Amino acid sequence: MVTTRICIMITLVGLGLLIIVPAGAVLQQTTYMGTVTGIDPSKQTITISADAMYLCRFPDGTPACTWSPIQSVQITGSVPDPSALSITHLGTTVEATITGGPGGFWIGIGNVYPKDGTFYAEQIIGELYSLPAPLAGNYSISPSLNPDCSRCSGTICPALSALVTLLRDDKPVLEKTLAPGEHMLYSPQGDSQLVNVSFIRGEASSMTCFPKEEMVGPQPESVFFVQVLNASPNASISSTPSSTTTVMEKPVLTQMVATDTSRIPTETSHPLQTVPVGAGMQPLVVLMSLFFIGLLNTLRKR
Repeated sequence: MVTTRICIMITLVGLGLLIIVPAGAVLQQTTYMGTVTGIDPSKQTITISADAMYLCRFPDGTPACTWSPIQSVQITGSVPDPSALSITHLGTTVEATITGGPGGFWIGIGNVYPKDGTFYAEQIIGELYSLPAPLAGNYSISPSLNPDCSRCSGTICPALSALVTLLRDDKPVLEKTLAPGEHMLYSPQGDSQLVNVSFIRGEASSMTCFPKEEMVGPQPESVFFVQVLNASPNASISSTPSSTTTVMEKPVLTQMVATDTSRIPTETSHPLQTVPVGAGMQPLVVLMSLFFIGLLNTLRKR
């Protein structure tokens, strides 16, 4: 009888742990390059004919990443934001990263063009780190997300704003805090190029809010729109996906480490990170504890 009770308790505790600590969603993330062959506004999907995949190998522990040719394949995915449908056109060469495989979700799409053996992105929409092609004009973007700690769910908190730093040649030239839906423009003196950066929406790690509480889960994802005009022969102006008034910003140097945040997407699964248990998990832990105490008292009476 005692053995039976112990087995019941162990089983219930195990089930309780499964409830208290939810598994992080691990989704495969793959980056392709190809030509847009289909745009479906009603389903908000884009189809590309992919003929290359961005792969990383580690011959000596250091990643060596490159575009590798593949047999042409049609891949359809949902867009990261409806505005992607208006900046991407049939026949456009794009880089695009999808989660969940064909039929999944494009977390980033960028219009690219070749120059001196390298593909450069002149327009991107989605998660910045997911797209490996460097921005045209030697620009890069470094965002820092400000979380809303009162609305965290597990590993992720919605972002109230983003501190966006624009860099050129790894040197910061403009910094501005953007709320969702806001954007900024940068036009260097003596240069015909124009850079448009929009923060559409974002997520931040709950580690910022609860640094002492940890759990494993998916990393946050955000949606930005970045456009570099007059950088390529095919440059064209696209409407900014924002309803706010555009204000021209003057170059401002700031004290910030000039680091390109473009991370390397690979064909491996979506990376996990150690992040805190959100505040919403605490009531569940209390309820489960009371349940186990009551169950134990009942077993003792029997």
